[in-house]
Amino acid sequence: MVSRNFQELIPALSRSIRLLPLHLETQKVLEAHCRDSSFKSLLVAQSITEFERLSDHKSLELLIYRAHFLWDNPLPPYLKRFQLHHRELRNYWPYEYQRSLLDMSNPRKESLSYLWKDCNVLALSRLRFEKHRWADDDVIDRLPQEQGVWLLQSIFLQYFFLKSDPRLCYNNRKLPVPIVEIPLRPMGNDAADCRIRNLFRRKTAVVWNALAWENRPLLARNEKLLGDIIAKSETRSMKRLYRRASRRAYVIKNEGKDPSGLQMPEFGPSEILLRSI
Repeated sequence: MVSRNFQELIPALSRSIRLLPLHLETQKVLEAHCRDSSFKSLLVAQSITEFERLSDHKSLELLIYRAHFLWDNPLPPYLKRFQLHHRELRNYWPYEYQRSLLDMSNPRKESLSYLWKDCNVLALSRLRFEKHRWADDDVIDRLPQEQGVWLLQSIFLQYFFLKSDPRLCYNNRKLPVPIVEIPLRPMGNDAADCRIRNLFRRKTAVVWNALAWENRPLLARNEKLLGDIIAKSETRSMKRLYRRASRRAYVIKNEGKDPSGLQMPEFGPSEILLRSI
């Protein structure tokens, strides 16, 4: 809820939003979310201040991204389940001992970590989702096995898609390996169990942040909206602005085509990018 004092500032913020060189649909989304959240209002106000002070169009790109890629772009079903069942999924998260590389004749082709680093498609087929010895026994398994495996496969499939194309990632950053790599101590034995458990916590958090916040897939309706804005923009400056804001857009190609809810998602670059090539 927005506090009373902050609510009094909303009309002034709405007027500032309407003065921005943004499409009306973007302005509507920003205004609606500012009315419901003081935190989002603060983020919008900061971007407006940056734009007015520096004439920095990156501030406008950020507003477009927040409006159409985050705030008005809900998580796909499998990421909502990831959010709900993340502790349970963590108990089945794939891992690899670093010491296992010592027994491999060709780690580059045999190691799961190296397969992920090289974006080798075998990285997906060699994943195993089995309850590990560092699992949290206080977490009750609520997902049927089939759903749990499907959910983990969907998560790693999206991650592999993004890792294979850093241009679609936040800051064009190449994503780290998503599995837990269990390190060796200087004396050659494995790290302590408490440290390994923390590695599982951190790794699932990193993957969640990469998929749900930094690089969320674009819903079909938002892809159409942004495509229409770009195609029908009356000025070249607005067309360029929305193209830049959408330069990392990608979609779930089979979105909404799975009545069972267990079909593997298929990812691909957005038509917005293909049109601008």
